[in-house]
Amino acid sequence: STYSEVGGLVGQNYGVIHNCHSEIAVSVPSGGKGGGLVGSNLGTITHSHATGSVSGWELLGGLVGVNHWPGGTISGSYATGNVGGPSDYIGGFVGRNMGTIAECNATGSVSGDDTIGGFVGQNDGGTIRDSYATGAVNAGSGYVGGFAGTNDFGARIDNSYSVGRVTAPASDSVGGFAG
Repeated sequence: STYSEVGGLVGQNYGVIHNCHSEIAVSVPSGGKGGGLVGSNLGTITHSHATGSVSGWELLGGLVGVNHWPGGTISGSYATGNVGGPSDYIGGFVGRNMGTIAECNATGSVSGDDTIGGFVGQNDGGTIRDSYATGAVNAGSGYVGGFAGTNDFGARIDNSYSVGRVTAPASDSVGGFAG
């Protein structure tokens, strides 16, 4: 099977990305993770953005597919592209967050099945502050939120908001902010 980390700028980041952007559409093969700028972040991203759409199966984000712990840090960045796939862990900014995100935003629409959010699909022990999402969220089932699909145990979201419409007719865990 194929496993890929796909980004509009780089697949994996272990270093520093500062003041960079990508405008291309990103298509991630099944079994991979991807973002409009970076597929998998274990480093630092600052003052960067992505405007292209992101499509694939799961672990998709408008800027970053997965922001890892302990090194993954993103600040002052944004994503405007639409993000979608038929499966799970999909967010307008990041698919899964285990690191730190501050002063970021996502404005594209998001679609998927389970654990879908306008900003983050799954905040898995990570910290997000001073951030927002404005795009519409459409999901099939599971955990669905205007900002976060899930904000798991040990995770934290501070001073953030969402304003996009949330539609998930088959889900019993839907919220305007978090599922």
